[in-house]
Amino acid sequence: MTRLLRFRFTFLAASYRTISGWLVLLIGLGGLSLPSWAQCPTGPVSLRTQADVKAFPPACSALPNSLTIWGDDIIDLSPLTNLQTIGGDLEIYANQKLVGLKGLEKLRAISGELRIAFNPQLSSLSGLSQLTSLSLGLDISQNPQLGSLAGLEKLTTLSGGLNIDYNDQLSSIRSLSQASISGFVNISYNPQLESLTGLEKLTALPEGIYIESNEQLTDISALSQVTSISGELRITNNPQLGQCAIQAICQYLAITPDLTGIYNNAPGCNSIEEIQQHCPAVPWVLGFSLIDADSDQPLQVLIDA
Repeated sequence: MTRLLRFRFTFLAASYRTISGWLVLLIGLGGLSLPSWAQCPTGPVSLRTQADVKAFPPACSALPNSLTIWGDDIIDLSPLTNLQTIGGDLEIYANQKLVGLKGLEKLRAISGELRIAFNPQLSSLSGLSQLTSLSLGLDISQNPQLGSLAGLEKLTTLSGGLNIDYNDQLSSIRSLSQASISGFVNISYNPQLESLTGLEKLTALPEGIYIESNEQLTDISALSQVTSISGELRITNNPQLGQCAIQAICQYLAITPDLTGIYNNAPGCNSIEEIQQHCPAVPWVLGFSLIDADSDQPLQVLIDA
């Protein structure tokens, strides 16, 4: 049990040193508590009000768990200015007054998913200018004032999929041009989006892709580097899109047309048959092995047709 200590305050330097010594002892005995601002919370953090944001530990740079920012009165994220890594998800969700992400400029990596959704006033992602890595996907949905993904130019690793949908003013995703993307891709219900420029580093779609209801979309040539598609392919309700005969789509339609939905696009991309009419001839290679009678080693014979 902490003992009650009595001090005589004096202006003498020697007495001041004595008091300082007793204060150190008292703290060591547990009689005085000080906030541990240098430490991050260990569990998931939910910031529901601007007061919650202001109370976030200012020295926290490596949050070990998830962070949710969700509140009607949140307008300023600057108290998060030292945050560099998040060990779980970052969800910026349903913030009625938030217009930008200033305060997250030091954030470099998120070990979970980044979800930015249902923010009616959000118009800029520039606060994420140092973000380089996402481990479990990117979801940008229902942000009616967001015109571009500017701020994500340094993102190089995007694992876990990409979902961009229901963003009324989004006209460009070119800021994703440095990102190596893996997982399912959904680009849908973005009425101002004209092209998929920004997805040039996408080389495989192991879980499929949806491109649906993008009223101004005319160009998906950014997918030309894709070499394989698995899962479901859906290209529907894009009334300005008439050219879909890129290599990966042509190969996919030749092998797995039953997992495909293609309709209500412009002529040339309005059905499987229309796309295949514009597909180049797909070369095929017949291979078999023969055994050399003298060396007993296999011989490879290829016949190109």
